[in-house]
Amino acid sequence: MKEVLVSVLIPCYNAASFIKDAINSITNQTYKKLEIICINDSSKDETGNILEDLAKKDSRIKVYHNDENLGLIRTLNKGINLANGGYVARMDADDISLLTRIEEEMNLILSDETIDAVSIYTDRITSKGKTIGKFNHFCCTESNSCRFMALFDAPILHAGLLIKTKILKEYMFCTLPSSMHIEDYELWNRMLADGRKFKIIPKILYRYRVNFESVSYKESDLQKKNHTQCSKFFLKKELGIELEESVHRIVISRFYPSDVNYRNVKQALLKFNIIKNSYLSKNEPIDKKSKQEIISFVEQRTLFILTKTIAVASVSDKIKLLRLVLKNIHLFFNLKTWENIKLRFLWLALTRYYT
Repeated sequence: MKEVLVSVLIPCYNAASFIKDAINSITNQTYKKLEIICINDSSKDETGNILEDLAKKDSRIKVYHNDENLGLIRTLNKGINLANGGYVARMDADDISLLTRIEEEMNLILSDETIDAVSIYTDRITSKGKTIGKFNHFCCTESNSCRFMALFDAPILHAGLLIKTKILKEYMFCTLPSSMHIEDYELWNRMLADGRKFKIIPKILYRYRVNFESVSYKESDLQKKNHTQCSKFFLKKELGIELEESVHRIVISRFYPSDVNYRNVKQALLKFNIIKNSYLSKNEPIDKKSKQEIISFVEQRTLFILTKTIAVASVSDKIKLLRLVLKNIHLFFNLKTWENIKLRFLWLALTRYYT
């Protein structure tokens, strides 16, 4: 196979502790025809100097410095416009790409000209590189299941993306305040709503570093608000369905403790299944794999909603919610369920350790 130029886009801000490992994981890829676009977003640490030193050792590395801090979205759009390759691969400045990542993504996207974007599965690692476990919610591999999951959550790993450059330049990341901290989620919804085809390689080819100092963690309330509104917009656009605000937040598992009562949780689970059935009906005939992934996602999200809401509910509501748990008890007898429970406990332990 003749290699096509791939532009690897790496926005960098105060990433001095990790940037060398991140870029080395790209320069050492088995796929060699790369331009590596590193944009230093006016970092306050040694990120810029490290980038310049790395660029001296590998001519594929191109370093750009923002005179002022533009933020992630505008920096990403700047990088997209700088891309010369036929494909753009994303990479975060504190993560690690496994060495065959880009080769495997390119093999998939070139195998079918209708595919517009591909992504991968990922491990989560601590700041010291210790593996926590895979991202259990990236469970779809087909475009139809991605489109369904996008109504509630980001269906793919943004930092693991490889996409046709012309497609990304057509859409770009939205710069409106309503897209702050959910820029990838909003973009996937726009693309999928237009019928763009996504595929995900069900293989861990990336290591995502959990950073509790990141902007998204510090701005979690704004992220929750924008995510909710984006989900509501595309749910109405896709299926014509509108939910009460508190019920909708429970469905997408971005609720406040004040949202949680027996009535709201029961309504959320009922509406969740209505949305699933409506989507499957609208998109008939749907491929078998997508249907299985949609059903699996609904089952696992149902359990997640129940366990998360029962933890914060009042005593009287806990008793009532146990009835809903018993009605869904069959979902616990599932290997995927126990895998997700294990990962959830690991995540909670890590959160408590660092906060």
